[in-house]
Amino acid sequence: MRKATNPILAIIPIGTVAIFMLFVAGHTFFSRRPIFVWSQSSWTKEVAKASWMERDAASAIIFKDRVWIFGGWLHPYLPSPRDAWSSDDGKSWRLEIEKSPWHNTYFSMATSFQNRMWMMGGWYHNRLSDASASNEIWSSENGRTWERVSPHSSWSPRLGGALVEFKGQLWLLGGAENISGDASKLLNDVWHSDDGKNWTLATSSAPWAPRAYHSATVHDGKIYILGGGNWAKDIILRNDVWSSDDGIHWNLVTEAAPWAPRMWSGAVSYRNNLWVIGGFSEGEINLNDVWHSTDGSSWEKLDSGAVFPPRHAHNTFVFKDRIWVMAGLDGSLYNDVWSLQLPGDWPPQAGGRSLEKLISAALH
Repeated sequence: MRKATNPILAIIPIGTVAIFMLFVAGHTFFSRRPIFVWSQSSWTKEVAKASWMERDAASAIIFKDRVWIFGGWLHPYLPSPRDAWSSDDGKSWRLEIEKSPWHNTYFSMATSFQNRMWMMGGWYHNRLSDASASNEIWSSENGRTWERVSPHSSWSPRLGGALVEFKGQLWLLGGAENISGDASKLLNDVWHSDDGKNWTLATSSAPWAPRAYHSATVHDGKIYILGGGNWAKDIILRNDVWSSDDGIHWNLVTEAAPWAPRMWSGAVSYRNNLWVIGGFSEGEINLNDVWHSTDGSSWEKLDSGAVFPPRHAHNTFVFKDRIWVMAGLDGSLYNDVWSLQLPGDWPPQAGGRSLEKLISAALH
């Protein structure tokens, strides 16, 4: 007797059928905790319009279990805002100071360190006649009262550099000495400080190309630099990734990551992964893609449901076990706030590979 054959099953490899049956069995017998978790994560719009004014190129800091936003950019021929706001949930915001003593709030570098907030460098007055870069250093223990720690630091005035805390020190990485877009004003120097005031030059010329508007974060015991470039006169966009375990010696992780070359993007370390989010790319296109990697070399794009609108020069940070995106620019300025909370057991694993990848591999 001839056996009936299901035409669909006939074209699916046995391995795929086995994976699918195991997935179904997991849901059937262990519905409270399936063997494989293959769910789509979506971004949540926490606030459509926050209390603070629309802006990009602002500084954001997590400090004493609150998220803070400072300064930024409003218009090429308007002074930058000098306000400071904070929130304990990312939704309700409190004005901490309306007019701070610091002026250079456009693409300044900021972070928390030694129980204080630090803000340094940045650009003043955008494209007005008295515009200039700064190497001032400011610090605060409460966000309302600020102390100028140094009027002129050891490193040259700059904007668009990166600042991270790493192994008990602050590290300043690159930037641009001028907003003109002249590529000769780009930097690839590295400085470090154990007190925020006194700085030591680690290298005047790191092996990564001079750049500004790059992302940097600490992940798995290393500093990572991702993308960046130059704007205006000589547009440069990069998608290389560099890492260092001491801030002095740098390794090229990948010359060209699969994500598009970009600057003004966001980067964080979250759930044992590096994340690159949004930014400005080729063709003057703003992005809202989300990529993650455990090592900076092999990358996967996160396919999510709802996602924030494309933008650049936004703020990206980790707060209360979520990735957050707020502010930025895409034709118009934003003051919205978005968050992404992944499932507790993300990423879904099946023998070290996600179910999605296993099925894809079996089908091909």
